[in-house]
Amino acid sequence: MLDLISLGECMIEFYCDGSISKAAHFHKAYGGDTLNTVVAAARLGSRTGFISKFGEDPFAPYLHEEIAAEGVDLACCPAVQGFNGLYLIALGEKGQREFTYYRTGSAAATLGPEELDAGYIRSARILHASGISQAISRSCRSAVRRAFQIAREAGVRTSYDPNFRPKLWSSNEAREALEEILPSTDIFLPSSPDETRQLLNTADAREIDGWARERGAQIVVIKEGEGGCVVVEDGMPRRVQSPSDIRVVDTSGAGDAFNGGFLHGLLRGLATLEAAELGAITAALKIQGRGAVRSLPGREAVAAAAQDKSWATRAVEFGSPAPSRSSKSLAAYVDGGSRGNPGAAGAGIHLELDGEPWRGLYEYVGIDTNNRAEYAALVRALEYALERGFRKIRVYSDSELLVRQIRGEYQVKNPGLLELYRKSVQLIQRFEQFSISHVPREQNRQADKLANKALDLRASGEETY
Repeated sequence: MLDLISLGECMIEFYCDGSISKAAHFHKAYGGDTLNTVVAAARLGSRTGFISKFGEDPFAPYLHEEIAAEGVDLACCPAVQGFNGLYLIALGEKGQREFTYYRTGSAAATLGPEELDAGYIRSARILHASGISQAISRSCRSAVRRAFQIAREAGVRTSYDPNFRPKLWSSNEAREALEEILPSTDIFLPSSPDETRQLLNTADAREIDGWARERGAQIVVIKEGEGGCVVVEDGMPRRVQSPSDIRVVDTSGAGDAFNGGFLHGLLRGLATLEAAELGAITAALKIQGRGAVRSLPGREAVAAAAQDKSWATRAVEFGSPAPSRSSKSLAAYVDGGSRGNPGAAGAGIHLELDGEPWRGLYEYVGIDTNNRAEYAALVRALEYALERGFRKIRVYSDSELLVRQIRGEYQVKNPGLLELYRKSVQLIQRFEQFSISHVPREQNRQADKLANKALDLRASGEETY
């Protein structure tokens, strides 16, 4: 049995810094609102699946490998003739976003109700869809309606996020689709004030809650961005604040991250308000990184952020563990450098899985020193491995100082390195097996290239080998 299944589209993401029209480089990733939701829940430990169609284009193998690696079941995502949708996203210095979509006629948009596997839907505890799932085509809208009917008949709870996008359809069309699906919806997750004003002509929490419950919803959570969310209980609005002291980098997919955390919480037996707190924490951690999926937090990060919550242990311990790659042998070659020391600094991480090149990460650190850039590379490698379920790692560095300090052979006397050293040790303690070794510079060339790429581009990104 799966905990959570969603229905919708998966798209290729290309993101850049600055204007799309002026960007010289784009970084490849993927995303899609309902897919982001199940990946967020999977990283917290839920067993998830996705219903869609993938186009047989050059991106198809990448999508299958990446999504399956998150532990998301793709049994109902056949590859068909056609293409996968694509979107470009630019991020300004203050976090403002610019989107351009190419999705009309994509493979995902051809999904119809006759193609649904009723048995697969019945195997879930919650089925999730969105207004975007309905808006991309008439056949998809029919598929969402039929999927919710199948779920309801089988006693599977249903979850719906309007996620209104004016470029996809008018507010009247979206309202009509909302009225169509709400009688079959258990959990309603709208955003306010903009979305609810356009669809319901109100931003009042009591009015939104009453309107949805009159049409069949049992749980209503109103998302308000940086303001957190509102849950109405016994006619009284209860606000859940977002965590403070958050450094906002990219808000793309924040609502999807909230949905994933919230639904995971419900699945683990949390009360509605407790699950809303989990959703708010998940969203807050997500917006501190780039990409709709790449920056979704894992259980360790969420547990650390929620350690003062009474429900934290339950949210982490309930259910089956997150997808594990503990049997795989992961090697991380790390390097960092600064042009000026201090000066513009970058970190590079070359990852090998079972002896074969797997991923390349490059991080622009900002103005910093060589040694701090070396530590930044180590920290990023450890975080990336933990987020993806690895519990055994071998690290290689050409920095003798870094290696000897981590081994305890040298003391950390520089106050500027002490914080990064402590963070590294905390991360290392989460691994079942860890080793770090010194290698000559010529054996660390790939990591060095990635660090220089971060410096040349003044950007961060990821490569798939």
